[in-house]
Amino acid sequence: MKNIAFAAAMMLAAASPAYAVDNFQVTFEAAKVQNTTRTVFGKLVETFTGRAATNATFTNVLNPTFSVSYNTIATLANDANGGAGPVAGNTGGRYMRVAGGTSETITINQTAGRGTNYFGMYVSAFDPGNFVDFRRGGNTVFTFSPANLLAAVGACPNVNNAYCGNPRGGSVPAEPFVFINFVNKTSFFDEVVIRQASPINANAGYQTDNHTFGAVPEPATWLMLIAGFGMVGVTARRRNTAVAA
Repeated sequence: MKNIAFAAAMMLAAASPAYAVDNFQVTFEAAKVQNTTRTVFGKLVETFTGRAATNATFTNVLNPTFSVSYNTIATLANDANGGAGPVAGNTGGRYMRVAGGTSETITINQTAGRGTNYFGMYVSAFDPGNFVDFRRGGNTVFTFSPANLLAAVGACPNVNNAYCGNPRGGSVPAEPFVFINFVNKTSFFDEVVIRQASPINANAGYQTDNHTFGAVPEPATWLMLIAGFGMVGVTARRRNTAVAA
């Protein structure tokens, strides 16, 4: 898994193509992997299978305190340009497509817990107009630009680059297909904006699938949890010893 960490102060000072207020860690799954391999708590996944082709408005509910809402999006049946599924063939799945010069906002509805700090998605036929913005309270806290992905997975077409081309059929060799993990290491976010800048050609769009939402604890949080479990164990043993005495 390829890993890039975006620190806010460093990114802004360097005038990088990525904009950051919060610190984000971005990782890329191995080529042909279409789902996250990270441990994600409270995981909610949207595959778009069964969603309407146009003006699809719906809310995917994990539980009464956690859901995500999509408003008037477009979905397409899996084809050469997009969609996750078996390496060979089409199983009837669908994917979300954002047309050139437009954007779609995904709203995260969470009324309990510390908030969502993880988002992952499978990106198909990625092109230089594909951007992702993360917002909290209406303010953008991080923007992931095409330059960031292309620098990480390498240029296409390239017969030696396994990210180039659709793994389901080997088509679209000039563009990468990759699952991206985003973790906000500073705080949470409540909106994800997927946008296609002015199209590079008439057919340009932003194709994504397997949207995944949830929480990824920081290493310090893991240590606190492990220490807490250890203390619970010690307390239980002491109580058992006291009862036996």
